[in-house]
Amino acid sequence: MSDQINKKSIPELSLKKNALGKWASVFIKRFRITLLIIITLVVWGGSGNYSSLQREAQPKVTIPMAYVVTTYIGGASPEEVEILVTEPIEQRLEELEDVKTITSSSGVGNSLVFIDFETGIDVDEKVREAKEVLSGIEAELPVDANAPEVFDMKTGQSPVLIYALSGEQDIIELQDYAKKITT
Repeated sequence: MSDQINKKSIPELSLKKNALGKWASVFIKRFRITLLIIITLVVWGGSGNYSSLQREAQPKVTIPMAYVVTTYIGGASPEEVEILVTEPIEQRLEELEDVKTITSSSGVGNSLVFIDFETGIDVDEKVREAKEVLSGIEAELPVDANAPEVFDMKTGQSPVLIYALSGEQDIIELQDYAKKITT
């Protein structure tokens, strides 16, 4: 009875099936076989791709970024470091090509400028170009400022975790606590 109702309410069900319709109806009627085939294909494909992957203990990951570190020994405030050190460095770095963004952070006595390059470029070449661009900037910086240093972002180069320890104790006691924590 329900078969007659479905054929009356859905006229496409009463049409004659072609070869593809017959083939599809086999999988629809036997959905467990269809599910088994899908699971088999997913497991087979996944295991084949996983087994062909290369495994490295320390894989080389190239991040298209560099950073410029400049210290200002004069003990200037972050605002002064921004105006006297960070802004001239940023202006020089704008001459570089293939740069997505330039961001900076100025603190008490230090300047940090991040350069985010376009993907697919040679980072070592861009770091060399950044060093060339910043080579004559010492004349524009204050006398107490060190020469800017340019570094590229490489995995394994920076620490995974950094602790900061502070307290009312003297520096020697804090150093003893720090040694206990790190060992």
